[in-house]
Amino acid sequence: MEIIVIDNNSGDGSAAYIRKRFPAVKYQLINKNLGFAKACNYGLQLSQGTHILFLNPDTILPEDSLEKCIRFLDSYANAGALGVRMLDGSGNFLKESKRGNPTLRASFFKLSGLSALFPNSAFFAAYYMAHLSEHKTNVVDILSGAFIMTTKKVLDITGGFDEAFFMYGEDIDLSYTIQKAGFLNYYYPEITIIHFKGESTQKESLRYLRTFYKAMSIFAGKHYKGFKGIIYRIIIECAILLSVSAGLIINFVAGLINKIKAIAGFKKSLSNKQPLIITGSPESVEIAMKIAAHAGFKVIPKEQAENTCQSPVVYCEGSEYSFKAIIKQWDEEKPETAMIYANGSTSITGSPGKNKTGETIAW
Repeated sequence: MEIIVIDNNSGDGSAAYIRKRFPAVKYQLINKNLGFAKACNYGLQLSQGTHILFLNPDTILPEDSLEKCIRFLDSYANAGALGVRMLDGSGNFLKESKRGNPTLRASFFKLSGLSALFPNSAFFAAYYMAHLSEHKTNVVDILSGAFIMTTKKVLDITGGFDEAFFMYGEDIDLSYTIQKAGFLNYYYPEITIIHFKGESTQKESLRYLRTFYKAMSIFAGKHYKGFKGIIYRIIIECAILLSVSAGLIINFVAGLINKIKAIAGFKKSLSNKQPLIITGSPESVEIAMKIAAHAGFKVIPKEQAENTCQSPVVYCEGSEYSFKAIIKQWDEEKPETAMIYANGSTSITGSPGKNKTGETIAW
């Protein structure tokens, strides 16, 4: 196995940290942000494996995930790519784990917001294939770029990501291209991962809206020609206008609310030093408690906590508590704010919501 990390010009000290702690990783620091598609293709060029996993960095995987996914892919001759069941930082299922093709109808209902009004409808919510259970393996149209496993054989036929996409849409395009080449995409919920989200672009930001709809427009221009393409682009332009207008209003209201909260002295954040509830493998719990205490947090062992709703829960991986066990508990408990301490690490990290930036408690 080989791990390849493409760093799109990060400025947070990742280069020194990764090179020191993970010397076996093939680490490539780029002096500018190439975008997701170009960076992934660069990693693909460096790879030597028969199976390729495109993986976002803000993910937590169970220990048996790669072995099981490879075995599943190899058991179907027509398998093109595979995606897994994803949870956000609070344990909620991420609908983009399985998606339908962005047809005119599905795209219109998604962009107009009608799919959100009827989230379980196969007709209105076809964009997220709502009629398929999140717990059952199925053939689907579109997989999420956060976790796409495929093979070198398939990519030799289809090519990698289309580099016209900077961020967003490239996973839709690749999934669609794999289908057009005669392969099937599988949603495989036997593996559940955590995808914190919100780390690259805040969903409520205008930058996100511009980037997302530009990606949709590129996809439409590439795959929908003639009258169908014109209608598709009209829908997208209308959606952009509505979303930007709504975004401006939401941002304005959110700004006022935040100012009111600040005046009142209330801000829900880790900076408040609210108690941390810590659970997991004993040797890791001990270290995590020291890290948290050193950072000024009050620490409560989970068995002593009466109410876990208002305090972040720190799950500590180690010899007696695997990432797989953490993900299972995360899935069952759905904590409002959850964080992870990995055995041997010097920090505790997590994300309070799927559209919020993550936070770190470091030694």
